[in-house]
Amino acid sequence: MLINLARDHQPDGFIVAFDRPEPTFRHKMVDTYKANRDRAPDTLREQMGLVKQLLETVGITQIEMVGFEADDIIATLATRAAAEAMDVLIVTGDRDSYQLVEDPYIKVVYNKRGVSDYALYDESGILERTGVTPRLYVQYAALRGDTSDNLPGVPGVGERRRRNSSTNTAGSTACLPIPRRRPRSCAKTLKPTRHRPVPICK
Repeated sequence: MLINLARDHQPDGFIVAFDRPEPTFRHKMVDTYKANRDRAPDTLREQMGLVKQLLETVGITQIEMVGFEADDIIATLATRAAAEAMDVLIVTGDRDSYQLVEDPYIKVVYNKRGVSDYALYDESGILERTGVTPRLYVQYAALRGDTSDNLPGVPGVGERRRRNSSTNTAGSTACLPIPRRRPRSCAKTLKPTRHRPVPICK
């Protein structure tokens, strides 16, 4: 895949971010964060060692940090680069990266399958794929939840209501505007939950 990316996009350079095995600040906020995931197989961990050796051999920068995920590193580097008017391609199979897309500087190369099947998304591409803009993707994802990270969404809120609620949001601090007198159907579906919200990217 690295060869394909270099050929197709001809970047000035690569930076690869890795997760670390230690708990992150999200685990401290929610002790059940990613608790549903199985331990990575030994063969995968052995392959990661080989990958890091290869990256070092070809001179590609690697970054990892205790207490943070690779997503946090990617978000920090991408937003700082965009602030300096630098173009960034985020290569990932994680939908959380959609929130980082910012025209004209930050785009996402989303790996769909294998090493050559991927899509390049700008802001209009994220809107077409998800129904919400990158700026509102955090609210949309919070309503949806993420089973892979063991993060619950809002019970009873379907796809259509998630999109409508996100696109109708007036500001980034509000997620689901609810009138004082809620319709009976709304009161039934919007059940209280004891889980605290978890930031997707720092």
